[in-house]
Amino acid sequence: MPDRRRRRTPALSRWTLSGRRRGGRRAGERKDIYVDRYRPWEGALVLLVVAMCAMDLLLTLDVIQRGGEEWNPVMRVALDLGVWPFVIIKLAITAVGALVLLLRVRFRGMRMVLVGLTLLYALLMGWHAVLRGDVPEASAAAAEAPP
Repeated sequence: MPDRRRRRTPALSRWTLSGRRRGGRRAGERKDIYVDRYRPWEGALVLLVVAMCAMDLLLTLDVIQRGGEEWNPVMRVALDLGVWPFVIIKLAITAVGALVLLLRVRFRGMRMVLVGLTLLYALLMGWHAVLRGDVPEASAAAAEAPP
């Protein structure tokens, strides 16, 4: 029986997150497909990435307030625009990227990208923990500076 579909299933449709599609419906449809329902761990990793991004944002602002600097050149430009543009740009880039990863999680290699991104953010959280011990308070550093 020939396939009656005229086009591939779209990434976003009225059924996204409320439909029944959890995987392919035909034999061989296991990879490179869009789904409506995701596995719990896929959604949890996406939420964890966004949460760690927000944590990174707060910790970065704390480090900057204590005399540190932003190392990411794109975020440094955003920070030059002000704190709120920095917050909006950082969260928007991460949220859109995480949504794209979630939508394409059943495509070749995307699960590994999602897991890798989560691990990178975990390493970044560890780096922030190291920095919290190395960067003095701005007021304490100013008080210790010679006149």
